[in-house]
Amino acid sequence: MMRRFLDSFGYIIILSKLAAFFSLSIVSESQNIPTHDRDLFDFPTPRSLFYDSNLIPQRQEVSPYLFFNETKKFFYWKEDDGTPLSITVTPCASLVTWTVFRRDIPTHVTRDSYRPGDNFENYFFGQPMVGDKEELYTYHGEDSETLNIEEAKSGIYTLEVQPTKSDSLLKIYITSSPGLDHAYPAVHNDNVISVLGVTINSISLAWKPSPDERYFGDDIEYCIAINRKRNYNTHCSLLSHLYGDAKPTLPPDHGFGFSWEKNQAKALRQKAQPIKAEKEGSIFYSCIGGKNRFTYNKAKKGRHYYIDIYVRNRRTQTSSTYKGVYVVTKGNKNVSKLKDGKFKKFVLKKRKQVRSFQYTLTSAAREVLLAVQPCSSSVSIEFSEQNKSLLQSNVKNFRTFSLKNVPSGDYVVTVTGQGRGRKSVSVLATSEVSKFRYPQLPEDTSVKVFDNLTNCNSITIAWMGTDKKQEYCLYKTELIGNSSRRKVPNKLNQCDAITRRKDSQEILCRKYKNRNRERAVLAVTVTGLQPGMSYIFDVFVRRNKQLEIPYNSVKTQTKSRC
Repeated sequence: MMRRFLDSFGYIIILSKLAAFFSLSIVSESQNIPTHDRDLFDFPTPRSLFYDSNLIPQRQEVSPYLFFNETKKFFYWKEDDGTPLSITVTPCASLVTWTVFRRDIPTHVTRDSYRPGDNFENYFFGQPMVGDKEELYTYHGEDSETLNIEEAKSGIYTLEVQPTKSDSLLKIYITSSPGLDHAYPAVHNDNVISVLGVTINSISLAWKPSPDERYFGDDIEYCIAINRKRNYNTHCSLLSHLYGDAKPTLPPDHGFGFSWEKNQAKALRQKAQPIKAEKEGSIFYSCIGGKNRFTYNKAKKGRHYYIDIYVRNRRTQTSSTYKGVYVVTKGNKNVSKLKDGKFKKFVLKKRKQVRSFQYTLTSAAREVLLAVQPCSSSVSIEFSEQNKSLLQSNVKNFRTFSLKNVPSGDYVVTVTGQGRGRKSVSVLATSEVSKFRYPQLPEDTSVKVFDNLTNCNSITIAWMGTDKKQEYCLYKTELIGNSSRRKVPNKLNQCDAITRRKDSQEILCRKYKNRNRERAVLAVTVTGLQPGMSYIFDVFVRRNKQLEIPYNSVKTQTKSRC
């Protein structure tokens, strides 16, 4: 009984909302709207009703608020068969994963039976379904991405979105006439920002003008963002980080005004954790009208800067992004060339000290190998191109990274000290994979002792191998007298490990390649030991004589009596 009352009452209020919308539609149609706009009025879904139903209106950009790691569903009802369909999704504060599905419309379901404002998912998916849903496209990232379908089938299109880094605003735009809309101002085909000149404290830039200047004239303007942290791949991402996002506020005419709806809206606001603004002054942002040249005069000597250019339609508030650049001003002795296949050795004297190296690929490479060897403590490593980071990781021991299908161009390898104190680091990058003769460690670098196989004069130890043909060397160090009581570091200094065991003795060196990934264990029984004696065992792996990498050390003792 209560449900019927709510349905009737809700229907009256929705009709009043639609009446106001239809009056706006009539006014708009009297202004010579092009014929391709007709579909907009076939099934009106005003922007305010989108927040009740999650049914996306056509040719209107909507900006829902999404919660971190929660999947939100949005819907688009397409009746025409074989006509174009374009779906554009623009993330703001967070990387997102989004997927588009399509499902046939059951014959007994019509638009006349659906009342705008009702929960669309409950209405449609509560009906008997016909056939399985079809996945059309999926994307993960922070760029504005468009799915274009030239001859889209009729059906219900579901857009599932999940922010994977934080709460985030999201912009969604759907149209059946992508070639006529000009919804987003176009960037030039050559969308790379040109760096005209760099000095100690200035950066001069230029870019090709948007072809949409001929359509929109003075409505087109260019905005510039410069900061030292990262590129912002969309204009709304830049604004979210520049000013911070507000907690979600639903439209004034949302719902029906019941107290439970107000409580629901309040709960959503309490749950929301929008990102906060970056530190004041950390991002330079300016819109410069129709100019396509700019000089930034507030740079500092020897610093790196990320630069983004956005073309914006002031009338529609929509925007597109040029390909960002990464620039280092002159005067920084810490920026040098990283030659292909050559180790670069350097010293970080304090925590958070940064060294940057420019690595140039003259031609595209199927694979680039990056090797990092911190001698003590840990470092963070980043491999980036001008507009985005390709790899970021913390490194404690010698480690190699593989980057696939890398285009030609200039790249930057940045190493940052993590621990306290002075530390030596070696870095290498090469596209000549066949010549990369440096050892590889497994994920598990521990050395195990088999207690049940330990006796008075022998110990059996084991460690993991890899699928690379490498040489493994085992060393023992006998601990005599008081030295047997000292605590032995589990991990050696990787750059001078041999010298730290002055009394170490080589037991064996064996070449090995694992051909069975489920059995990658090398086991050795060391004989000729003394009863009740403490020993340290070290394992090193090498592929040539230039570089040896240690596993973790293990300290153990033979039995006193057998």
